Formats: sequence, C-alpha cells, structure tokens
Amino acid sequence: MSLITTNPNTPSVPYKFNNYKNPFAVPAGRYRAVVKWVKMCESKTDKSKQAVKFLFDVTENADGPVTYLISKEYAEGSAEYAHLAVDLEAFLDKAEIEEFSKNKTQIDLADLAGKHVDLMINTISSPKYDTPYSFIDGIFPAGYLLPQKKRETADQDACLEMCAAL
Repeated sequence: MSLITTNPNTPSVPYKFNNYKNPFAVPAGRYRAVVKWVKMCESKTDKSKQAVKFLFDVTENADGPVTYLISKEYAEGSAEYAHLAVDLEAFLDKAEIEEFSKNKTQIDLADLAGKHVDLMINTISSPKYDTPYSFIDGIFPAGYLLPQKKRETADQDACLEMCAAL
C-alpha cells in the first residue's frame, strides 16, 4: 500500500527522509543552508587554541528539502582562520569588507545567525567508520550554487506567513 498520493487540486508539501543516525553525514553536493549559530570555542584539533565555529542547518538541495547539520571551524593561527575573511564574502559585500578592513572595525559574527548561504559539501567514506565524514568545501552567497526559488502566488506567501506564526 502506498502512502503517496497526488491530488492536483492541492499544493504539494514535499518531505524527504534522512539518515538520522548521524545528521552530520551529509552526502556530497550543493546545498542551501542557514547559519544556526556562530560561537567561540576550544579548537577540536588544537585544544590550546580558540576557534570560531559556525553551525549550519542544511535545508535543501537541487532535489528539494533535506535536514542535515554541518559545522565549520576556524582555529586561530590556522590556514582556515586566514580563509575566514574569504568565506565572509558569502555574507557581506566586498565593499563592506574593505570598509571594515580600512577602518579596523570589528563585526560580531554571532549576528550572522539566520543568514542563508549556499554550501559545497564533500564527503569521505572509510570502512573504519559507520558513517561518512562530511566537510564544507566552499561557502557562497545564497543563489550562487542553487537557484533562488520564486514564490508563485501571493496566496502561498500568505500561507507561509500563517504557518510561521503557528
């Protein structure tokens, strides 16, 4: 018996089942994600150093909605930390970054929570581990890797606002 039915008179609500054994085991590909939080923490690779850590909710790919998590850590003094300024171009205009650099202005990375980006994710599998290891290969402005979806009607916008209020 199939639970999947299609009624042409109602809008679809797609859902894709994921492997919840490890929500961090993201298949390689291009994804849309939203920053869940940004925190300072102890580096997982060098406990003597602090790191900036981003946690992303991975929300969709070309096939539709997905539910994964992935993080990226920038340990102080590492090559990744030096690359942080490049990754921030996904969130800020180059002109803003130049202005911050010129004026030696600090920004609060925690304010990036809720921002949407596109991620290029790579995955390594090994027989030593039950689940694959996934990591972020690149962070890009939303719409760079996946097209921005346009809402088709004002009715859908109103429905989304009502659902969000619940």
